[in-house]
Amino acid sequence: MQTKIIQSGHVIEETYEIDNSVSEKVYAENLINNYNSTLWPTESPRELLSVIVIEENEESRKERSWEKQNLVTIRRAGQLYDTYKCTCCGITAKRYGVGQIVHDKR
Repeated sequence: MQTKIIQSGHVIEETYEIDNSVSEKVYAENLINNYNSTLWPTESPRELLSVIVIEENEESRKERSWEKQNLVTIRRAGQLYDTYKCTCCGITAKRYGVGQIVHDKR
């Protein structure tokens, strides 16, 4: 999904894995609404720009076992996040707010 930080206009692309029991757009809207309703005083709300569905076959899906890497939530460029690493494959990711974990781009 693609979101925009309203205050700065910065566009963010995030990838999420969801089950098929909910529409992708509804899931994204709920995620952004939840994020916006739980902001810290210094955080800016986000606006949903687009939702793109990337189909995966069952063989390409892997169960992840995330382990938090930092002791204290990191604050950088006005954003708060935690860093994670998968204990199975070593991929790294960040979790912003209370949303799902977003894989780092490599």
